[in-house]
Amino acid sequence: MKSLEEQAEFLAGAVFHTILLDENWQLFGFRSRPKRGRVFVRFVSDSRLLVERFIFRELLLMNVGDIVAAIKQNAWATDKKLRMLMLFAAIVYSKLRNVDIFESSDTYLGYLTEGIPAYERSIGSLLIRTKTYIEKHDLENAWEEKLLRGVVNFSRQLDLGPDFEGFVQNRSLIASRIADTDFPARACFPLGPTLIDDYADFAERLLTP
Repeated sequence: MKSLEEQAEFLAGAVFHTILLDENWQLFGFRSRPKRGRVFVRFVSDSRLLVERFIFRELLLMNVGDIVAAIKQNAWATDKKLRMLMLFAAIVYSKLRNVDIFESSDTYLGYLTEGIPAYERSIGSLLIRTKTYIEKHDLENAWEEKLLRGVVNFSRQLDLGPDFEGFVQNRSLIASRIADTDFPARACFPLGPTLIDDYADFAERLLTP
């Protein structure tokens, strides 16, 4: 039986593995996922960086949404589901703190809280969210068109039929993988005690019907 910390790390790893797959970025029209050091960011256009950030964030939303659904599938008591989601979400953010994706933990949690329910309704939310994003940002025409084409292509590749198992993660397999978890009386929280309440509120919002 794996510990709560091990299972939460496994979930975070599954999320980043999927986000960083070249194949997913290729569906959005890229040759591969963006890879560059901080020194070279200054040589990249603002429009490209905005598009890359948007795609990363939306892939994150779909991944975390699938993980939330998998956690809900398990026959755990509510407090255990809350603890798993809290720790998983905290580990994900701990790995993003040094990357220019979210300005703060509050921004990160707010993005997930607002975006995950949208994807529960339909993958059509991706196109709606893309158009809203474009309206808010002054993208170069070429990058605006590339983003729209990529979103349409990505959406077409998803299997949303009657056997739907998740947008980018297989929810049933994930649920089965974490079902046998040892929940200790206390667990380490990687972001420090001041953020525990924020992550508890986040988990409760997403897990409460």
